[in-house]
Amino acid sequence: MSAAPAESINNPAEPSLQSQPILVADPLVGKIDELITLCQVLDQHRREYRETAERLADDNANLRQILRHTHQQIEQLADHIRQMEE
Repeated sequence: MSAAPAESINNPAEPSLQSQPILVADPLVGKIDELITLCQVLDQHRREYRETAERLADDNANLRQILRHTHQQIEQLADHIRQMEE
């Protein structure tokens, strides 16, 4: 046998590969992962809400333009009717 395995067994100060999975199993690591996932989901929702707000603002601007045009047409029709009545 070589001296390296004996040294690693006799020297507990060195972290072994077997002790690393214990760190991953730490409940705080799981909570941190959950928080990271939650932040990613919230960021995705924020982007979707921003895109929806931008789309609604564009739709609102288009509707205002249509209403202005419709209002102008109604005024023209009303003027035309008045002229015909005279």
